[in-house]
Amino acid sequence: MSKVCKLLMWLADIGVQHVSLYDMEGLLKQSKRSLEKTLSNLNTHIQLISTREEHEKWMSESQITEQPIMTVELLSICDGKEGIAKAARYLCANTLQKINSDGQHIDLKLTEADINRGLEAAGCAGPEPDLLLVFGFTRCLLGFPAWRLPFTEIIYMGMLNSLTLDSLLNAVDEFSTKNQRYGK
Repeated sequence: MSKVCKLLMWLADIGVQHVSLYDMEGLLKQSKRSLEKTLSNLNTHIQLISTREEHEKWMSESQITEQPIMTVELLSICDGKEGIAKAARYLCANTLQKINSDGQHIDLKLTEADINRGLEAAGCAGPEPDLLLVFGFTRCLLGFPAWRLPFTEIIYMGMLNSLTLDSLLNAVDEFSTKNQRYGK
């Protein structure tokens, strides 16, 4: 946990306002209280968020206090696979409600906006990160919510234990020199 807290402190120091931390097993979500305690002992203004309700509550409170704060979203594999399944169930239920009472089928087309509403209703919508730093010995994003990555720059960092401030700053510098063309 100390390496994660150190990473968050470094990111806050360089001005990052929103961070998503993903681990497949959900260990970060399970140890959220421990992380919060460590961060509060360090006297930081970092808010950990692991559910949509927490995010909405924080958003309403932060607009009142307006203090500089970094939000940290904790994600696990259930936010990917289970998230898309929840969104599909929501869309299916809404589609069934749109079939008229005569039993006559109404032709419905599924749009990107519909999918976004389904993800939002399932609590799986979130910001699309500009930069994704991947830690670990494998170069794998298995289970990460893929719908949040269309224009994300991905940089593989190696093991978290070997992270230094210089390697983090190098990754941020590398990202800042990228020219994203968005398919052009």
